[in-house]
Amino acid sequence: MAELSTITTHRNGPIQPLAKPGENVGVWLAAAWHWYEVIRLEPWQPSNAGIQNFGAIVAGANVNATLATTLEFDTNRVAQLRCMVLDDIRVRVFQPGAAGKFVNVDAHSEIGLLSAQIDPDAALTEFYVFEDKQPLFRIENPTGYNLAQSRVMFWGIQYLLKPLAAEPARATKLMGTGLAG
Repeated sequence: MAELSTITTHRNGPIQPLAKPGENVGVWLAAAWHWYEVIRLEPWQPSNAGIQNFGAIVAGANVNATLATTLEFDTNRVAQLRCMVLDDIRVRVFQPGAAGKFVNVDAHSEIGLLSAQIDPDAALTEFYVFEDKQPLFRIENPTGYNLAQSRVMFWGIQYLLKPLAAEPARATKLMGTGLAG
């Protein structure tokens, strides 16, 4: 069995790499671990390229089960991402599919404008996307007026991976409900 260090979310401060080139990671997909060597890191800067506009939303309404098309990555790539809401909306993350992320028995935590004041580095919003298995988002307009746009900005680190034939002696496991195939 590999000597493992488990990476979880909620690491305070600016985003930091999970692993460096030459190190190994385990990705949980389809109820099994898949092992990879990290070949290269690529930062994904906070910029227009990382902004997803979920569109106009009338007062008090929401948009369910929406994909963020900006979060689809190529084969053998995993992204470690954080996000920030840019408009007066509330965002719920579902990863994978209908499984809520940031939930407990009674509540589904939302990301909103207030989130950046409490968590300026967006550490509590961190999640992972493997290849084209991007999460779904529920966008809510909590205001009493119509919104012409509902934008969320994503940024982080993208990892180019090489599949390994067997479990390595040492690896970092990427944990979270979001890594399911």
